[in-house]
Amino acid sequence: MWVRLSGTIFRHGWRKLSAHGSLERVPESRTHTLSQAPKCRLGKTHHTLTWHPKKMQQEPQKMAKKTYFVTGTDTGVGKTIAAAAILEAARQLGKRTLAMKPIASGCEQTPDGLRNEDALMLQAAITEELPYDALNPIALEPAIAPHVAAQQAGKNITAQRLVGFCRGLQIRPADLMLIEGAGGWRVPLNDRETYAAVPRELGLDVVMVVPLKLGCINHAMLTAEAIRADGLFVAGWVANHPEENVMSCEQDTLNYLTTHLGAPCLGVLPWLDGTPADQLPKVLARFLNIRPLIEI
Repeated sequence: MWVRLSGTIFRHGWRKLSAHGSLERVPESRTHTLSQAPKCRLGKTHHTLTWHPKKMQQEPQKMAKKTYFVTGTDTGVGKTIAAAAILEAARQLGKRTLAMKPIASGCEQTPDGLRNEDALMLQAAITEELPYDALNPIALEPAIAPHVAAQQAGKNITAQRLVGFCRGLQIRPADLMLIEGAGGWRVPLNDRETYAAVPRELGLDVVMVVPLKLGCINHAMLTAEAIRADGLFVAGWVANHPEENVMSCEQDTLNYLTTHLGAPCLGVLPWLDGTPADQLPKVLARFLNIRPLIEI
């Protein structure tokens, strides 16, 4: 909001201390009580402080879009297939969807340039038309950790650069947008930053993908703890079967995670052998309940 003081407009939260123009920060709890146009002393002169609610500067309204960051407890846990299934489930509910994978390593050379199969799966799963470069702005050929692949390609990756890509896509109209990370929560971007800095800067809620295999309880609990330590909210988690063999005591593992993760389980994705890759999201969407994501 804006406040008029002696013919000068000052941003809400500041007041003038003297006739010389020095400013002091005012706590919000105090600036919200200026509805009676009180008198305030400025040096030796009294001036009237007037608040006009109807004339307040309006902040740009955020679009009614829910954006989530999709992370995994490790690499190769099924983040992309889980994200694509969520997007397909949203499509079946009549929602407009967008997605992006800001960094993708392991890309292949094509006549159209470097392409990543995970990014292409996301592109096929969304309802809105999106150029590949907008969905995957940083494509790297070596199938190694993104920060190493970027170094080998002579590219500089920073969290702020990725945040810019994400915000550029967020302004497009849609009901649901997913941003898929790379690897796990603390995968490096460079010598100083990890990928966690991106959802932290964007203030995004997080969807975790947990592979049902030995050690997943420890990995899932540590990942959720790290997300919350960064001040973010775990909106839900998806259990995935990354391999054909079913882990021992799987139901006990699911029961423990459901009780202790402190976030809703959005579904358990089965291992599907022989299903064409382009049909996987549509088939797996049947195993999800994404209402906790679209009704938050």
